[in-house]
Amino acid sequence: MKNKVLRAKHWQLFLITTGIPFAAMIVSVILQIIWVASNNGRPTGEPLWMIIPSLLIPAIMLFAGLTHLTWIYSIATKLQAYMNPEMRKLNVKRFRLFFFIPFFYMLVIMLTVLSVFRSSVGDEENLGVIVPLMLFMILGHSFSAFCAIYVLYFSAKTLNSVEMKMEAHFSDYIGDFMLLWVFPIGVWFIQPRINAIVNGTVDSPKKMIYQQRIDPTDF
Repeated sequence: MKNKVLRAKHWQLFLITTGIPFAAMIVSVILQIIWVASNNGRPTGEPLWMIIPSLLIPAIMLFAGLTHLTWIYSIATKLQAYMNPEMRKLNVKRFRLFFFIPFFYMLVIMLTVLSVFRSSVGDEENLGVIVPLMLFMILGHSFSAFCAIYVLYFSAKTLNSVEMKMEAHFSDYIGDFMLLWVFPIGVWFIQPRINAIVNGTVDSPKKMIYQQRIDPTDF
């Protein structure tokens, strides 16, 4: 799936991750309005044509989210194969660690919260657990946010390092970092460049930056 994501067109990724989920939600709202209007504002039960969208939308949203995450992960890991073999290797292991930490944290939090709140919140024993749990959640959320920023930073650096055939500086890829942040917009600008890399037709203006940084005495 990762190679397919890198070879996909920008409009295909946008359609899967943004277009279809948005259209599905609009259709769901329209059906909800029709259903309420047909029952004079007092619906008594959901018909089959209302239940199906309510089941499909979570699945569509999940697939869209997984596609987006796979795209980011593929940029950072699969594009390493297109790096200049003479340049210093980027730390992919650290990227993978920071990529999966937020998922592990969310799993731990869900299990912990369920365990704590299954019993009465008013118990004195639980009150002694809730405060440390809240502090852990604050720290965990903060570190997860840092991990998300690092993942975008590493992906932008990888893309630019491949294009420039040398390790990119932060000033080289700060724009791409922002484009990755605003994915629905950024995918239209970034994915064509990824397609060019994968298809072996890279013709990036950033090659000029690479050439300008080469010391003429090296030749």
